[in-house]
Amino acid sequence: METQGLILVVAGLILAVGLVPILRDLRRDLMCVRNAVVLLYLLHFGVWPFVIVLSGEARFLRPLDSWADHLLTALLYALAGLVMFQLGHQSRMAEVFSRRLPSPAPLWNWRGARLLWLMLILVSLASFYYLMTSMGGWRAYLADLGTSRTQGLVGRWYFVWGATLFLGMALVLAYAMWVQNRSVSSSFRLGVAALLLGVVGLIIGYRSHAALPLLQLAIWHHYAVKRIRLGLRFTA
Repeated sequence: METQGLILVVAGLILAVGLVPILRDLRRDLMCVRNAVVLLYLLHFGVWPFVIVLSGEARFLRPLDSWADHLLTALLYALAGLVMFQLGHQSRMAEVFSRRLPSPAPLWNWRGARLLWLMLILVSLASFYYLMTSMGGWRAYLADLGTSRTQGLVGRWYFVWGATLFLGMALVLAYAMWVQNRSVSSSFRLGVAALLLGVVGLIIGYRSHAALPLLQLAIWHHYAVKRIRLGLRFTA
């Protein structure tokens, strides 16, 4: 119980370190990349530990007491990483380095982008196929989804990320191509990537892996197409 109390304290510190800078500067654009990264970070390392401890269910490897020390260690590393991130952002170190880096080409090679989209789709589908095959097929995986998505994925997370991360990248890339020309082929690529990501995310059982690319799309749309109004008046 003492370890679980420390977990709540560290998770609370993570929430404070992440939210206080955002709340202190309400003039900052809420959709900026820094806020999106921090909020996603807080969901994993701030909110989720509270859910685990207060519900008494480890959700992953049970019982909670058997790995509470490991969770506490992970949260301490997460707190240190978030503090370093905030200090680096406040010091504007990234701006100093970015001014010394070469600027990307103003025009994209859309033929290469289409080839990259296809490669991302194929790699993700290959990862998903191997993952389901190694688990006895998708029917066997879904037959006991609770066990499959926890104990069954131990040692196979590289393929989970391969199946979802590359599909998310393909979705964002397809949206960029659709914004550029809005052709039928761009719409087709966008629809295929969205459909595959939704199906793969639901079958694997981690809807958050499908939600993250939607957040990335929102950021892209906010800055490249039209600002998203959230009911509060924020200025960049």
